[in-house]
Amino acid sequence: MAEIHPSVVLGPGVIVEDDVCIGEGCKIGAYTIIKGPTKIGVNNTFSSHVVIGDDPQDLKYNGGGKLSIGSGNTFREFTTIHRGHLTEAGTVIGDNNQILVGAHVGHDCTIGDGNFLANQILLAGHVVMGDFVNMSGNAGSHQFCRIGSYAMISGLSGIRQDVPPYAMVQGDPARICGINTIGLKRQGWDKEMLFKLREAFRLFRQKDFDGSIDNEYLQELKLFKEKSDRGLIKFARR
Repeated sequence: MAEIHPSVVLGPGVIVEDDVCIGEGCKIGAYTIIKGPTKIGVNNTFSSHVVIGDDPQDLKYNGGGKLSIGSGNTFREFTTIHRGHLTEAGTVIGDNNQILVGAHVGHDCTIGDGNFLANQILLAGHVVMGDFVNMSGNAGSHQFCRIGSYAMISGLSGIRQDVPPYAMVQGDPARICGINTIGLKRQGWDKEMLFKLREAFRLFRQKDFDGSIDNEYLQELKLFKEKSDRGLIKFARR
């Protein structure tokens, strides 16, 4: 049996199956399908023809799995989000994400907060994304890749390995071409912090970098950002 808050707005032709919980203030567009087990927080918007919580596209799948969605997210037309089945948490979507037309989030992915996934983004299974990532149209990620917070992924890029926090990448395969200066300025970073980040990033990319924080720039960035688990050092040590 589904549990739908009385304030939820359901468009024509919407299908909500058993074991689905939808929180207050959500809007479900026409012909959207939501399957369980799926738990959805408050104030999420689903456009028309969205499919949420369908079976994983995994040859190992033999039933079960779950999906959790936070609050304040927007899922535009023809988005597909699949349940996870190989991890205890399943597929997890955080808060305040914009997931646009035709995007796909595969099974057992973990998506943080405040991310922007443009049209036709494709995330294979087990992708882990931090916060405030910007992925431009038609970019995609191989399974099990990590995408660090504040990263910028250019359109048509193919991610085949981890993308560190703050990086700007482009191409197929995607390669680092700098730091996400514009995105960080929008998040309130000043010139001094951007300079420190460039120096820290240069050290981080050295082949012999072992996750140590002896350098003054890495130390300051650790204190500045790692309380929210978005820093270079924690990313490198995982």
